[in-house]
Amino acid sequence: MEQLVLKRLNKNLKSGGGIVDEGKGYFSLVGVFMGNVGYIAIPFDHPDCRRDMHDEVFWALDVNGGITFKEDNVFGWDYAHAHNWGTPEEHVKNAFRFFRIRELDHKITIETDISKIKKMKEELLAIIL
Repeated sequence: MEQLVLKRLNKNLKSGGGIVDEGKGYFSLVGVFMGNVGYIAIPFDHPDCRRDMHDEVFWALDVNGGITFKEDNVFGWDYAHAHNWGTPEEHVKNAFRFFRIRELDHKITIETDISKIKKMKEELLAIIL
């Protein structure tokens, strides 16, 4: 599916940029706007697409300063804080780990087929390790 929000954001960056296909419907974009920024797009059918960016579920998301942007399936954060930490690339990895684990967790709660649950467990272990 077209990543229209990411394409628009990419055009606004002063440097860096370039949308990266991370596989399985996930995309990333890192660059400089007023300062460093990071964005990720999750699959449109991901259960978190429908959540508000201020939902307490995102408090556990380990990105600099927390989520400061959400539009459609795109989440973003910036580095315009007094005490920035880490790199955008590091936080993109953290965000993907967070959303992929949440996606698998959601699937596990609705699946009853043992073989599917075992496969998801293997995928989860591959993400964590």
